[in-house]
Amino acid sequence: CSAILWLMASNCRKPETPIDPLPPATQEGANTFGCYINGEPWVAEIAPYVLDPSVRKIDAGYDEAGIGFEDVFRLDISSRIVNDTTYEWIKFFFMPVYEEGELLIGNLTGINVNIYALWREGKSYDIDLSLPCNFYISKLDTTNNICAGVFSFSAVSVTTPDTIQITDGRFDVRYQVW
Repeated sequence: CSAILWLMASNCRKPETPIDPLPPATQEGANTFGCYINGEPWVAEIAPYVLDPSVRKIDAGYDEAGIGFEDVFRLDISSRIVNDTTYEWIKFFFMPVYEEGELLIGNLTGINVNIYALWREGKSYDIDLSLPCNFYISKLDTTNNICAGVFSFSAVSVTTPDTIQITDGRFDVRYQVW
């Protein structure tokens, strides 16, 4: 009888929820950046044995009014993966970014609307503005120099007919004032 109860109890366990390999979508300046590229996780990181101080997993800058070089409200975020076999980066450039909320790509002004460049498997990609793209700034704290947000979009190779899907993207960075 006790063996039957044990079997019944063991079958009543809830299935374990898989752990999300991406960093959490925080707003604390945790210096994290991650997304899925065609369903595969991509998380900014530098292998611990890479001792070159110029190689950082994330660089971020914001040109704040009255403090920055040009007062153009430009937000730059560069993230990298560097290890024995991989050197990849994802870069965002947004201008102007005035406040938290959805970035309407068609309303961005400035000389360049190249929002990001991604180098993957020997290919360079640009955002495909003909397809839906979502960028949302959930925190822009100019007192503590923190910017956080989420994103998703499609990107096309600049050299071959290849499209990739970027989903569940998130970043939480401390930026330098430019």
